[in-house]
Amino acid sequence: RVAGIMREARIFRENLVLKRSYEIPVGQNYFIIRNQIRNIGFVAEPVMFMLHMNFGYPLLSPDAMLVIPSEEIEPRDEDASAGMASFKSI
Repeated sequence: RVAGIMREARIFRENLVLKRSYEIPVGQNYFIIRNQIRNIGFVAEPVMFMLHMNFGYPLLSPDAMLVIPSEEIEPRDEDASAGMASFKSI
């Protein structure tokens, strides 16, 4: 397991903390990326989080599936909206 913390903050402004961890269980056919964004400032802050990944061997296969237990998934534009039905298939 590898983990790290990154902060985006300005005085009297936003104070956001991103915690990210990567878990790659030995002998398994999956890996886990966990992201937690916390607002530890004094006011509500809008957050947009985009994750870009380039998948290749050995992850790229007809049986591969992307599993994202998100509260909300919103396409960035009309073209992305067209692929929402199949975004989990790789």
